[in-house]
Amino acid sequence: MTATYPRAKLLDQASDDTIRWLSGPDEKVLGKPSDQFWLRLFASAYEITPADAHKFLVTFQLTNRVKWDKERVAELIRGLVHSEHMEPIVAIPALAEDLRAANARGTKQTSAASKLATFAKPFQPIFIWDNLARRSAANRLKLTNRIGRPVRNPFVSNSGEHDYAAYYTASEETFAEELSRPDFLEKLDAVIQNVRSVDGPLSRASDIPDEFIARRFLDKLMFWEGWTILNRELPD
Repeated sequence: MTATYPRAKLLDQASDDTIRWLSGPDEKVLGKPSDQFWLRLFASAYEITPADAHKFLVTFQLTNRVKWDKERVAELIRGLVHSEHMEPIVAIPALAEDLRAANARGTKQTSAASKLATFAKPFQPIFIWDNLARRSAANRLKLTNRIGRPVRNPFVSNSGEHDYAAYYTASEETFAEELSRPDFLEKLDAVIQNVRSVDGPLSRASDIPDEFIARRFLDKLMFWEGWTILNRELPD
């Protein structure tokens, strides 16, 4: 049996979180810069400093047990912003490998790569690699092992290799499914109207499309689905 979750409650939670984190670029969220702060900063890639890279890594909880070469991370951000062509299924694993050389443990950094790319390339359809979102994706795919138990981490091999392409495909299918569901679309419309009313990089659809906001909403929904599956209870 795959886990179930109270959809209406989680849509509300995801909606609230999306609006909170997509607040104005000068606003703080839980003491950290909002998503629009990073959109504005990354649009001026030449100004990104090692201190900015450090702030991003801290904001997105990427410093746990990882010591970073912040100059190298800043350099990779600048290069990512100015790259002309990007195929996420190829580019995210490649960036994760580049980030391996930028951390003291030498670990592949798929989560960091997907988060950096999300804000450096807002026009690209990127899905954030996150442990809880992967639980959601596995649950939605109804993946079970040979004895019928849910597969908790189907996008990571026994040797620890990350299969971002498989996760991306699952997220793409989830996104398409959600965009066909009236309750998701109703919430999304309200989120978009709220976010567009705030002065910042997302105030004009001509600058960054609605799809970016929709993907952030999906990220939050999958995060809270995964959280509920893991904890077997609703978030507060």
